[in-house]
Amino acid sequence: MSKTFCKVLALLLIPLFIIFLSACNYHYSRLVFDSKGGSVVDPITQEYGTAVVSPADPTKYGHDFSGWYLDDEFTQPFVFENMAASNVTLYAKWSLNRTGVVFDSNWGSDVETLVDDFGTVISKPSVPERPGYTFVDWFSDEALSNPYVFSTMPGETITLHAK
Repeated sequence: MSKTFCKVLALLLIPLFIIFLSACNYHYSRLVFDSKGGSVVDPITQEYGTAVVSPADPTKYGHDFSGWYLDDEFTQPFVFENMAASNVTLYAKWSLNRTGVVFDSNWGSDVETLVDDFGTVISKPSVPERPGYTFVDWFSDEALSNPYVFSTMPGETITLHAK
C-alpha cells in the first residue's frame, strides 16, 4: 500500500473511531409497564440518569389506578425521578371502584340506592309501591325497553327505572 493511501485511510478512520467511542458513553434503559389488565402503556426508553416523566395513568373498567410498583406484590412503589441504570418492569396496582345502582321508581315509593364494590353479587331490591299500578320490573333505559338483569355490581354508577 502506498503511504498516501494509508494517510487518507487513517484520516477517514480516526474520526469514525472517535465518533464510535463517544457514542459508547451513552447508556439507554427501558421502563416497561405491566398494566395488569388495564389499558396499554407504551414503554419509555431514554438515557440513564435523565429525568423521567410519568406516563398517563392507564384505565381499567370498574377500577381506580393506585400507582406503579417495582414488584407485582405492590410493596415497593415506584417514584418517577431519573431513569434507572437498567431495564425495569413496573406493575399497575388497582383498587375496585365503589359504585352504585340508583333506583328511579317513577313516582313509586323510594327504593334505597345499592352501594358496593365493582363485581359484588347483587339482587333485586324490594318492589316499589304506587297506588293504582302494578310493578313490572327494573329497566336500564328511560324508554323502559331494556330489562335489567341483576348479577354483579357494575363498574360505574347506573340508574334503573321502574315500570
